[in-house]
Amino acid sequence: MQVVIQEVNTREAFEQTLAIRREVFIEEQGVPEALEIDAYDEDISTHYLLARSGEGALGTLRMRSAHDAHTLKIERVAVKKAARGMHIGQKLMEEAERWARAHGYRRLYLHAQKQVVPFYEKIGFHGLGAPFIEADIEHLAMEKWLTQYDLSLNT
Repeated sequence: MQVVIQEVNTREAFEQTLAIRREVFIEEQGVPEALEIDAYDEDISTHYLLARSGEGALGTLRMRSAHDAHTLKIERVAVKKAARGMHIGQKLMEEAERWARAHGYRRLYLHAQKQVVPFYEKIGFHGLGAPFIEADIEHLAMEKWLTQYDLSLNT
């Protein structure tokens, strides 16, 4: 199956990201909608990626500046249950990293749910501090520093 990762730039694609998040976080995990859908979703400085195939939308993530001008916070990483195990999350994160480098970010930061910490460690993130509870789910703050001068940007 051919999977394409695209930056969201239409209302239709944005609605698809929300539908995936509702399915994963609200329906599967029981996160209240008021916590899942927040003010950052309407903020013009928030960016989204959407994974698609001929089957439709499969996964999404949200990105925004946080902490300082060099840190990109990645949030709301979600893959539909039927698409799990197909490396959609990894593809989304690879594209987020490319996007971050292209836009001058030096650090990626996220709050990982406990069960996906090994996934993020595998792709170069490391934990910060102690676990904490967010939306009644245990999380760990994680970061990944990006090399400032990366030759792969020229490919």
